[in-house]
Amino acid sequence: MATRAFGQRQVKLALISIPIEIYPAAKPRAAVTFRHIHEPTGKIVQYEKVVSGVGPVDRDGRAKSGPEKKAAARPKTATKKEASRCRSV
Repeated sequence: MATRAFGQRQVKLALISIPIEIYPAAKPRAAVTFRHIHEPTGKIVQYEKVVSGVGPVDRDGRAKSGPEKKAAARPKTATKKEASRCRSV
C-alpha cells in the first residue's frame, strides 16, 4: 500500500512557488546516515583529520576554537579618526 502525504505546502522563492508534500518516516526511530560508499567494495569511506605540512592529528592534538580565539582572528575596525585620514586621499 502506498504511503499518503499528511501535509501539503508551498515553498516560495522570490517569484517561484514550489509545491511539496510531507510524508511520514518509513520507520519512526530509524537512524539517518549520510556516508560515502566505495562502490567496488561496498565499504564506508573514512576521512582523517589532517594538518597541511604536519600530517594526521589525533583527538588529543585538537582544540576547539572559542570566541576568544575567533576575536583575535577578526580584522580590526578603524576608528573615526583613522577613517577620516583614509578619506582625504
